[in-house]
Amino acid sequence: MRGAAGLVVLLTAGGGCETAPPCPPSEIASGIEWNWAARTDRAVGSDNWALTWAGEDTHFTTWGDGGGFGGDNSRGRVSLGVARITGGPDDFTARNVWGGVEAETRPTFEGKSYGILAAGDRLWMWVTPDSDAEGYAEARLAVSDDDGRSWTRLDWAITAADRLAFPAFVQYGPERPAAGAELAYACFVEIRGEPDELRVQRPGRLHLARADVARLGERDAWRFHAGLDGNGEPRWVPDPAASVPVFEDPEGVGWCVSLSRHPGLDRYVLVTEHGKTFRGRLGFFEAPRPWGPWRTIEYTDGWGPDDLPRRWFYGNLAPGWNEGDAFVFVATGIRECDRWMSVRGRFVRR
Repeated sequence: MRGAAGLVVLLTAGGGCETAPPCPPSEIASGIEWNWAARTDRAVGSDNWALTWAGEDTHFTTWGDGGGFGGDNSRGRVSLGVARITGGPDDFTARNVWGGVEAETRPTFEGKSYGILAAGDRLWMWVTPDSDAEGYAEARLAVSDDDGRSWTRLDWAITAADRLAFPAFVQYGPERPAAGAELAYACFVEIRGEPDELRVQRPGRLHLARADVARLGERDAWRFHAGLDGNGEPRWVPDPAASVPVFEDPEGVGWCVSLSRHPGLDRYVLVTEHGKTFRGRLGFFEAPRPWGPWRTIEYTDGWGPDDLPRRWFYGNLAPGWNEGDAFVFVATGIRECDRWMSVRGRFVRR
């Protein structure tokens, strides 16, 4: 599992992990090849890096607790920032839009985000409170009508009383119009117990909600997955208390997740932690629809290159950088792994 930096390393379902994965092995992918030679490290000192594709060669991304691109852990440091990425994975240009070094505008509020979405002419961002313990308190949508240069927080939120936290938008790349552009989905972590720090929620459960893109800013437009009907089709209800998990892992799920559609694999890909946070304990799962059923592609206790400690906790597939069975994965962690690290991967077909 742990090859020297620069080697292609193959990880299979359950490979490199003493704990059994929560889902059966994928029937279409036997593992992932990671090409550490095709790796980019940027923005050391900033983390999180949720991504959304905004058309042509443009992504938008969020970060926290750093100066963004061109900054470090102190220079340009903000609690929450937004950047625009243009170009391909090997030659992209990054520009801080809202916060950070030489940003186009300064941020007007603090927080953290693990979900940003480009939809039509607008950007949407889920924002949680800044501190670790308060991060579970609420998730509030903010909207931008000027490509992220200014943001307005809405007057409603999903709160701890709903037992859901840290939402991530389900992402699409250029295939989005054919995949249902009129709906937007968000994946939520179920809160277990009374968390006072960022940690894996055990047992782990993820929930799904959706809304019409044209009504994303309206609380009444959001519906939560409530299981399948007699025809195997999902039921959607307005009350989060009636929500049914779409994914479960007895070993837990991370306090932040990512979920995106990979067109080459023709599957939705879910990435989340298990066991303990900040240890590179990542699981990669696939499903034909965002509510499952899920199967395991890779489940490991120590993901990452050998030249850095296994302190990764979050990552997502860049939705506009997929090609065939290949993809680009953007990961982040703490301490030595507190950065943007993008690495090429490829799903190995069965």
